[in-house]
Amino acid sequence: MKIGIVTQPLIVNYGGLLQNFALQQVLKEMGHNPVTLDYMSGLTGFTFVYRQMRRAISYILGRWPEFLYPYKEGRSNREIIAFVEKHINTTHTFWGGYAPSLVDRYGLDAVVVGSDQVWRPMYNRHLYDMFLDFCRKKNILKIAYGASFATSEWEYTARQAKKCTELLKDFSAVSVREPSGLDLLRRLGCNDACVVADPTILLGRRGFDKNLFGNDSPVERCNYLGAYVLDPGAECRAALEAKKKSLGLEAVKVHELGNNETGPVQWIDTIRRASFFVTDSFHGTIFCLLYHVPFVTVINETRGAARFRSILEPLGLEKNLVHRFEDIKEIGCDVDWGKVDGFFAARRAESLAFLRKYFG
Repeated sequence: MKIGIVTQPLIVNYGGLLQNFALQQVLKEMGHNPVTLDYMSGLTGFTFVYRQMRRAISYILGRWPEFLYPYKEGRSNREIIAFVEKHINTTHTFWGGYAPSLVDRYGLDAVVVGSDQVWRPMYNRHLYDMFLDFCRKKNILKIAYGASFATSEWEYTARQAKKCTELLKDFSAVSVREPSGLDLLRRLGCNDACVVADPTILLGRRGFDKNLFGNDSPVERCNYLGAYVLDPGAECRAALEAKKKSLGLEAVKVHELGNNETGPVQWIDTIRRASFFVTDSFHGTIFCLLYHVPFVTVINETRGAARFRSILEPLGLEKNLVHRFEDIKEIGCDVDWGKVDGFFAARRAESLAFLRKYFG
């Protein structure tokens, strides 16, 4: 079956890229032919001018590779571009919204929307297309897999709610990533949804090791404190240094979001080799759990707290969740990894059953 995947733009978002890769890989292993509909958000006037200025400066400074390469198809990281080209099957890149012609052009038998924050209005300029508005008149299978609102708060306007309620009636099946999403779906008139695992959990550690690193052998832990922080503040660096000293580690290794030398593979490798990891990223937390890396998560309510709690509370790991960087010094390394693996195995089995029900 030819399956189109609708998700957030494939830009500098390691978790977003890896969940898309994972869903594709699982569908391939089920015998299907998945393709991601490669939507890129149209530029605002300010962003367009800003990018053109940066390109001009790169040209003046003689940095030809940066001038010619990083802005290919709206992506600004060489490693991101390389990862997408090597590991993710995509359509042509299109800007500013989806078109009904995509279904016929790529011969799609089904479309799946998921997973990371695809149904959060503030992160979607084309929200209705995330509810598959562009293919509502097409006689194909329409599935939501682990679609995430990211938050338990109601963020829809009356107009958005009315439109999305109508679009949901055209779905063959709906599943969300967080239990809190079920309550939000009820407000949209959908009462028969279920909860499934994030695609990264679905593929699992062995799946990532096999497909991205070529083997699933254990890796050597290094004597550093790793960190991936989306919202660094003045207190962040000092807190990381203090945590490093308290653990007796030699170095702090921080991944910067816009670093041209860091792609998804390097990002995972930094996590899986760390002796301890600090992050405010949902998928950073997921990969710590997958690779048994002691961790602390700094929660950001604005970015969406429900998704963190949906993973950590069932595992009894609320203690690993803090609201301030200065509090990371209080978190130790006591995690029952057997419980983590068992929880993920159960979620994986339930989620695969959901997919097999519709994709065989």
